[in-house]
Amino acid sequence: LVNDLHRLKIGVQGCFVFGNDEDREDVFARTAEFVIDAAIDLPRFALLTPFPGTPLHARLDREGRILSKDWQLYDGQHVVFQPRHMTPQRLLQGHIEAWRKVYQYGSIVRRLAKARIDLPLALTANLGYRFYAHHLHTHYNCDWPIAFREAA
Repeated sequence: LVNDLHRLKIGVQGCFVFGNDEDREDVFARTAEFVIDAAIDLPRFALLTPFPGTPLHARLDREGRILSKDWQLYDGQHVVFQPRHMTPQRLLQGHIEAWRKVYQYGSIVRRLAKARIDLPLALTANLGYRFYAHHLHTHYNCDWPIAFREAA
């Protein structure tokens, strides 16, 4: 599908969510490799977010897996629940690793070399996201002791 879109000179933005109950620790590397191999022009990653009022939030709350009710953290970039197969810290770290892997210079070149879209625009967008990927830790970190106290 990505190749077909590229053949038509259509860029592909792929958005991937980490933290589903099926996700294990290998999901970050596997997803990053898929993004690079499939030549997704502009990949984005988010963390599963159980927004209040949704069935997901109700289920995780019933299961005692909501870690914080600080709604400012419900932005798709903070871990606010206990993942099933990894620690919250590992989910956040893996998310950051995926961002950094796909926005390494070599990965950008590999992805965009396969694309047939407007290269200056794609390169500018990728370099912007590269900057973002390398500054996630300054904007999206969570004070885990506070989050765990709030959940108790």
